[in-house]
Amino acid sequence: EYCSLACVRRAHKRRNPSAASGGSASKVMRTQEAKSKPTATVTSAAPAQQPQQQKPESKSSTGKRVFRWTEYLNVKNNGYAAPIHLFLNPFPISTNCFELGMKLEAIDPENCSLFCVCTIVEVRGYRLKLSFDGYSSMYDFWVNADSMDIFPPGWCERTSRLLQPPKGMQPERFSWCRYLVKTNAKAAPRALFTHLNDVAQPDLNGFSVGMHLEAEDLNDTGKICVATVADKLDERIRVHFDGWDDCYDFWVHVNSPYIHHCGW
Repeated sequence: EYCSLACVRRAHKRRNPSAASGGSASKVMRTQEAKSKPTATVTSAAPAQQPQQQKPESKSSTGKRVFRWTEYLNVKNNGYAAPIHLFLNPFPISTNCFELGMKLEAIDPENCSLFCVCTIVEVRGYRLKLSFDGYSSMYDFWVNADSMDIFPPGWCERTSRLLQPPKGMQPERFSWCRYLVKTNAKAAPRALFTHLNDVAQPDLNGFSVGMHLEAEDLNDTGKICVATVADKLDERIRVHFDGWDDCYDFWVHVNSPYIHHCGW
C-alpha cells in the first residue's frame, strides 16, 4: 500500500518509463497526461518504452478506522515512539491564521516548475489542504502553514514568473482582481506567509539561472544526471534535468548533498 496519492503517482512514473523529448520541453499544463521519466545518467542511455498503464485512482477513506498512535504502538508489541527532543522543530512556532476558502499561489508538488492558482479547502491544525482551481480533487495536496512553496496572490507577477491559471483560462488574460471578484473569494494576506516576512538574511545563494551541475534523481534510483539551474528562490534552486520535461524538476537547498559540481 501507499502512504499518499503522491507516492502512488511516483511509483506509477517509475513503472511506466517513456522516451525523452529531443530538448528541454516547455512547461506542461495539468490537463496533459503526465509523461514518465526514464533514468537519465551521465553515462547511460534511456531504457526502452513500456506500455502505459491506466492512471491510478485516488484512495478512499470510506469505512476505515480512525488511526491512533497509542493503539498502533500496542499492536506493534510494545513499540515506542521516537522522543520529541530528537526533532529539531517538534512544534510550530507561529499560528495558523489561514482560513477556509482563501486563494493563493502554490508550487505544484508533482511538477515543481509550475506555480498554480489554488484554494484552501481544508484546515486541520497547522496543515492546509490545497486544491487546484478548476481541477479534480484527486490532485489536492497538503502543506504546512509555514510552507515555503505557497505565496500570496500576485507574487508570480511581482517576481516575473509564469502563473498557471484555473482550468479553461489563458495565462495572459488572467487577473487576480477580476478572478477574486468573479468567485467572491478572499486572497490570503501576505502577512500569513511567514517565509516572506522573515528578517532579510545575507544572500547565501550564489547560483545563477543557467548554471550547469550534476544532480541525483531522487524519484528514481539516485543516479547522477546532467542538470541545469532553472530558477532560484532565497536559499533554494530548481534543478532541471537536461533533455527532460520540466515536470521532473525539483527544488533543493543550496547546501543539499544531492547536487554536485560538474565532473563530480
